[in-house]
Amino acid sequence: MNLKKKQFLKSGICAIVDKNTLPEKLIRTKKIAYIQIRKKNATSISLMKKIKTMKKKFSPYNIPIFVNDRIDVAVSANTDGLHIGKGDMDISLARRILGKGCIIGKTVRNQKEARIAQKDGADYISIGPIFKTPFKKKIKLKGLAPLKKVKKTVNIPIVAIGGITFSNMNKVISSGADGVAMIRGVMQR
Repeated sequence: MNLKKKQFLKSGICAIVDKNTLPEKLIRTKKIAYIQIRKKNATSISLMKKIKTMKKKFSPYNIPIFVNDRIDVAVSANTDGLHIGKGDMDISLARRILGKGCIIGKTVRNQKEARIAQKDGADYISIGPIFKTPFKKKIKLKGLAPLKKVKKTVNIPIVAIGGITFSNMNKVISSGADGVAMIRGVMQR
């Protein structure tokens, strides 16, 4: 297992970025475990430029860079990880393309999906939204109870997402999450 994969599996905070850049002071204080770049409608070229910029800026901190959903960009930009959303690419196919050194995560909504993701070779799963968020308005809130159930179901890291901030993240982690993903929360610090 490579160093970045070992580092990631300790988990922590995932900073999900799209248009914004990331406050460098969060990186310097070691609060960020990895960065996930999520630009849903971006072209491959613009996404690769964003990744190149992020890698250059944050390489001194040795922070893994992930891309959301885009295996073509993960391969081309040589990212450390790929996060596969609900209904997107098959984990086993992604693993064959990216190899064992790449970290692959999968969005799940329940215990059954968590078990399947683990069986298919995901390195981690994400579940949410835990709290209210403007990013997932059509998805029913999960709250902390399903997180606790999923924790009992799998033995891979669980990253909770949805409405998580620095002020509520400890409650989420004490409920079973190994890490948390933040979009607005990380920018508001």
